[in-house]
Amino acid sequence: ASDWIEHHVLTLVKQKTWPKSASVGWQERLTGRLPEAIDINAVDLAIECVPEQVSLKRKVLRDLAKRLPASTLIASNSSYFTPSTL
Repeated sequence: ASDWIEHHVLTLVKQKTWPKSASVGWQERLTGRLPEAIDINAVDLAIECVPEQVSLKRKVLRDLAKRLPASTLIASNSSYFTPSTL
């Protein structure tokens, strides 16, 4: 998935749709790690926003459920899969 994202990020920068500064450090932001400064117990809402691949979405949602407090709402940004599928 990261090759696909990198291609599109670079395309947006070339088209001047995205500022070059926004394209710096995107790999670190997509590692699945929360920044050190975030208090994980204070997260009220987490939204997965990965490509429309059911196995990938399930993995991300499962990982979020393991790491976040039970009180955190976890949502999907899927436009194709129903909640029961995920």
